[in-house]
Amino acid sequence: MPSEVSTTTEAVTDTRLVVLDDEGDVVVMDRDGSNKLPVAEVGDVEQAFGQPIWSPDGESVSYARADDGGFAYVVHDLAAGTITETNLEQFPFYASWSPSLDHVAVLRNGATGVTLEMIETANGTLTRIGTATPYYFAWSPDGADLVGHVGPERLVRQAPTGVVDDESQTSANYLAPNWVEQGIIEVQADEIVITSVDGVVSPVASVTGPAFFVVNPQGSRIATQVISIDPAVTVALEDVPTMAPNTVSIVDFDVGEVSVALDDPAIGFFWSPDGERLLILAPDEGTGMLTTHVWEGGETRQYASFVPHPSQVRDVFPFFPQYALSMSYWSTDSSAFAVVGAIEDVVGVWVQDVATSTPVRVSDGSWVSWSP
Repeated sequence: MPSEVSTTTEAVTDTRLVVLDDEGDVVVMDRDGSNKLPVAEVGDVEQAFGQPIWSPDGESVSYARADDGGFAYVVHDLAAGTITETNLEQFPFYASWSPSLDHVAVLRNGATGVTLEMIETANGTLTRIGTATPYYFAWSPDGADLVGHVGPERLVRQAPTGVVDDESQTSANYLAPNWVEQGIIEVQADEIVITSVDGVVSPVASVTGPAFFVVNPQGSRIATQVISIDPAVTVALEDVPTMAPNTVSIVDFDVGEVSVALDDPAIGFFWSPDGERLLILAPDEGTGMLTTHVWEGGETRQYASFVPHPSQVRDVFPFFPQYALSMSYWSTDSSAFAVVGAIEDVVGVWVQDVATSTPVRVSDGSWVSWSP
């Protein structure tokens, strides 16, 4: 059953990181690592926390918890000083706040597949939405609905109550759909398409294989990567660009232009809040390291290389189009990004200001997400 308790919390500043530190505690801090505020501490009880994220208004931090009493998802309102807990059958491995702040959708493993459940943030009430393998989803811009890539080839639009509004066939060759003001973006056959609120389907790009894509918050650009074992194979469609395989490309919806941001494959890419910069994490072949790149205005700048923390490699990067919808490596003002791992054998959370060349270690830890 959900429960709610009161706490006292100090005032926090605007541009903040939430970190899962080496002690396993959830900690909020300023971008330079100062003004640390414990949100959840392991203490004397054997317990573990997972993947803390911010609410869209930056007022709350939520996270998964496991202890000898079972599993729970916790919403901690830092401004009001209240904690709401919802018991779960299994430890959730992913969570995403609705833009309206009314719900947190969580994914967990179940007996018959991946289960999507909905938590009401006001009271912690839990509603089971559905089970499928795989299960990816995106919220509508107003938070009133969500669209799920449910199983290999189903696209389901439904309310947070679980009521299905619409269902159609989709491709198996992508992960999470995106939902922006202009419509829902998915893959159908060999095309990335956008379906408007009026039901008009428009092609965005032609793809030659499994496609990874992330749309910027403004819905004006889409970053894509198409994986192909035969780069010579292309599909040409009239007036629709074909994405070069094994590269990171950006389609500008407003002007219809395509830019190649990186000529090599990436393990993940993430838009800045202002939609002008794209963080690209590209593997250095044979080293186990990732090099950070930032695309902006048609130019790509290289930053430091790092060995990523195992938790990032295991939990985030294989599913990065989904995580790009719920957490951010970028600062609120889009001036800096954070990574978790080792730089020159020093492990921790590192902040890189795009105007400088040297990252700064601000904390130990295995996870980081920046406030909206």
